[in-house]
Amino acid sequence: MISHIATRMMGMEPDAPRHTIATLGRLPAEVAWAQLDHVPLGPHDIQVRHEDGNRTSTLANHAGPDLAWEALFTGEHAVLLVDDMPQTATAKALRGTRVSSVTIHVKTGQRRVVKVPAANKE
Repeated sequence: MISHIATRMMGMEPDAPRHTIATLGRLPAEVAWAQLDHVPLGPHDIQVRHEDGNRTSTLANHAGPDLAWEALFTGEHAVLLVDDMPQTATAKALRGTRVSSVTIHVKTGQRRVVKVPAANKE
């Protein structure tokens, strides 16, 4: 059950040796938010949260070295907000679905938030 939540609903794809993680929120409409905290990822202790209809994702790196996070969102968005600052997004196909993403670094002790801008909500 935990594996299903982490990999399916939270869309977590970790790569511990490379200190990277990708996330893609897939919460059903009736779930307002979901969060997994103190998830071990190699030397990391992380928190992942999705909310706002899968339009806001948060990653916290509680412990371990800096981590590269690819925050993915369904749909094509030219820009995503990283800590409320616009950043150019990359669009691609992922298992037949169009997604947009940004890759950012999350330092030890840091919490980062990536959002789909309000004008781009689908």
